[in-house]
Amino acid sequence: MPLVRASAAPNLALSKYWGKRPGGAANLPVADSLSVTLNAFRTTVELRAARQDLILWAPAAGGPTAPLPDRLLPPYTRVLAAARRDWDLPPGLEATFLPTLEPAQGLAGSAAAFAAFAAALTILGGRSLSHPEDLRRASILARLGSGSACRSLHGGFVRWQRGELSDGSDSFAIPLPPVLPDLALLVVLLAPGRKATSSTEGMLRSAATSRLFPWWIDRCNQDCDAIQAALQANDFATLGHHAEANALALHAVCLASTPPLLYATPDTLRVFQLAADLRAQGLPVYVTLDAGPNPVLLHLPPARARLHSELGALFPQAPLLDLWPGDGARHEPR
Repeated sequence: MPLVRASAAPNLALSKYWGKRPGGAANLPVADSLSVTLNAFRTTVELRAARQDLILWAPAAGGPTAPLPDRLLPPYTRVLAAARRDWDLPPGLEATFLPTLEPAQGLAGSAAAFAAFAAALTILGGRSLSHPEDLRRASILARLGSGSACRSLHGGFVRWQRGELSDGSDSFAIPLPPVLPDLALLVVLLAPGRKATSSTEGMLRSAATSRLFPWWIDRCNQDCDAIQAALQANDFATLGHHAEANALALHAVCLASTPPLLYATPDTLRVFQLAADLRAQGLPVYVTLDAGPNPVLLHLPPARARLHSELGALFPQAPLLDLWPGDGARHEPR
């Protein structure tokens, strides 16, 4: 029986995280970002006592576990080492990851994994995910593994504040008040395989070579403020406008890198055009896009049937995933 079980879900950035401050291992961002935690594809982590620290990975729901390759261990051991500095943990731990998200679907499965791992370590350390200070520490731990993971500790809308301190103690996610309960998200899986250039590599290339990168930093902070203000006003159209503009700005920065980062495909751009056409017809639909080819349409429930019809006609082979805002990390029964 495991000592602790915890789970967390992926999140979708509405204002993107793209670029790290010096000291990349700590995943300190150059700007704030703002996201929504999803209601599906939770990853569960089980912690057990072991003779030595060993991380295991389950590649898909119900699949067999296998040792994580050594090349992938450093971020996990970094999170575990930081947790050991704070809390009295068993000398040996084994972690088994049980995801419900197939790899490489562009929905930040690594964010769910590191958030669940940090949550499990927090509980094992005698802390509570319902206590704000413990949750803040868990967010920092998750960030050490994957930057966007810090946002998945919370449910609903979340802002990751950049912070200023070099030790990262002020760079963590904070939850925003619950609003827009009927927000819907439709993922179009145009190309579910792994992207050619990882986000980490792409961030480094953009920071080093894109002349738009300084502009991007200012743009992100402005978009975060605008999206948060739209949330406070319960204004879906303004939120969607700024989320779509932020996604397009990200890809402008990527295209201006050397060599260019080409994450979007012609089919991706067709989805942006569809959203623009529907808005011209009075249907509020907006698109966001991470560093990959799979767009996500932000909409309200009355638009769902029309979107499925239009997208099914354009891309009959592309799976469509209906998602909504969901909960943050939680302690699961053993």
